[in-house]
Amino acid sequence: MTLSGLERRAGERSRPFDREQLVAIEAGEFLVHDRLETGGPVVLFLPGGAHLARVAYGHPGARREDFLDHHLEACGLALLAISYPTSHPVFSRPDPLMTLSRWAAGVAEITANMVGRRPVLVAGWSMAGKGVLRLNGALMERGVPVTGFVSLCARPPWPGLSPRLAQGEPVRADGLWDSSLYHDSTIAGLEEVNRLAGRTIISAETHSIHYHGEGPLMLRGEVDRLGVDGRFTSTEAALADSQAFAFEQAPLCATISPTASSDAEHALADAAIWSAIGLMGLLRNHLAGADLNRLPCESWTRLRALAGEWPRGMNRTVDGGHFFFVGETGAGATARALADLNRQLAALKDVLQAIRDGVPPRPAEGSHR
Repeated sequence: MTLSGLERRAGERSRPFDREQLVAIEAGEFLVHDRLETGGPVVLFLPGGAHLARVAYGHPGARREDFLDHHLEACGLALLAISYPTSHPVFSRPDPLMTLSRWAAGVAEITANMVGRRPVLVAGWSMAGKGVLRLNGALMERGVPVTGFVSLCARPPWPGLSPRLAQGEPVRADGLWDSSLYHDSTIAGLEEVNRLAGRTIISAETHSIHYHGEGPLMLRGEVDRLGVDGRFTSTEAALADSQAFAFEQAPLCATISPTASSDAEHALADAAIWSAIGLMGLLRNHLAGADLNRLPCESWTRLRALAGEWPRGMNRTVDGGHFFFVGETGAGATARALADLNRQLAALKDVLQAIRDGVPPRPAEGSHR
């Protein structure tokens, strides 16, 4: 490609798409896509490492049916998708010192300003799971009614559960995380999506132009930290940044898991991990202050049934690997699963409130599903 061609391509990708806007607030600069004119609940989509939230709504020239946004609209769900600042030229500048705390504060402020009191279901993909407790706390502080969190191959908020080189993750000269070591697996994931669809949905070049950007190292939620004086490692700092065990602000959690061996950890472990976090949120957040020892027998029986059923009842699967929600079939299945889980989590919140209020639960019909 000629130099003029490269310059033209860079210019094309530096402009926000239709429905996108750059929002600069105290917490930083964020790329925001919204389709909020659809009435009803809002899905707040947050992207994974080295990616913009465009994976949920696509790029110019793409088939809208291949992306989650189209199918969420068909299910009656609005969408707010927020990208953190990266090296992608749509942003005015990178932000290598951004932390999970600041990312959560920014997302919560934007969400509160844009959705008001509408119920929000957070859908976090991959790395976005690292800040879920911090984010839910920030949303609670701003009065945003959060129905729950749904993991889309999301990493839980604890150090040690994301891939990491023994010597530490590489950092570029500009201070941003260097994700190049994971490039091959990313492209393999996209090729898997294209192969399942029988056509190209996102090519490697399109991914590079529209979707990829190196992001802040500390959003990975690992021990690798970056300060004004340079790099350092600290488990304590990572835990404090993510508020990894602040279960008093944990949301009710559900999962949509992949099925492919190409994403084995998420396929095998996500339902169990996020069920544990969701149950701790149930106990420490939604039932905080309730004397469970004084519950009526039928309420206690209902709670025990909920806990036992959670890993299955709050988990859905969609065929594919790490990008299972891209492509018409996967996007449609994921949107329907999100709509189903949104209804289920909302109903569960009502059950928990009834238990807090001392109202005997209605007889369960075999399962809380």
